[in-house]
Amino acid sequence: MANEKEDKPKGVRPDYRVVQSDKDKDGKPIYKSVGGLWKHTSKNGLEYYQMSIGGLRLLVFKNDKSSPVKDETPDEF
Repeated sequence: MANEKEDKPKGVRPDYRVVQSDKDKDGKPIYKSVGGLWKHTSKNGLEYYQMSIGGLRLLVFKNDKSSPVKDETPDEF
């Protein structure tokens, strides 16, 4: 998991918003905010995003096919 020191304090806007698309009773599109993405850098220089949706926290990494997949544990970040 991300280093707790890197967690953003409440009230800080995320780098990206996560929304769910829906339609109102008239059929007009509406977007419900469900979470956000915050950019972080790991100890080894790898950029990633921490995604929060409700109480769920996920890490999002760029899909870099040019390098072999490494089995890195969250403790390395």
